Amino acid sequence: MLDDRANGGLEVWGVPVPVNAKGVRTWPDEVKALAISKAAAGGKVAEIAREAGVNESLVYKWLNATKAPVGSPQFVEVTAPAVTAKCSAALPRPGGGECVVRFHGAEVAIPPGFPPGELGAIMLAVKAAL
Repeated sequence: MLDDRANGGLEVWGVPVPVNAKGVRTWPDEVKALAISKAAAGGKVAEIAREAGVNESLVYKWLNATKAPVGSPQFVEVTAPAVTAKCSAALPRPGGGECVVRFHGAEVAIPPGFPPGELGAIMLAVKAAL
């Protein structure tokens, strides 16, 4: 809620908002965060803007600033091609020939000649279980 303070300043939702000599307000991050959380909780932008004493476009600007920029990297699942997995001779292989794969905190011992397609299914199951 917008409140005028005795010293000519401004207060929104209990947060002081500095106002310079020309009347320009500098919006504290706390006010922006409160507006964003009200919108995230289902509040209408028009109502939030009215409470804060700002134009709706400013509330939208604060909301858009929290979104990821267009073209930013996003999670994409990648499937490895079906090729035979090989263990480096320099790596220790427990059990005389097994290759140990650490994947999302789990360890899977792979015996020589294990079908790569089944290995992919096992890794997907381990990932889904974690």
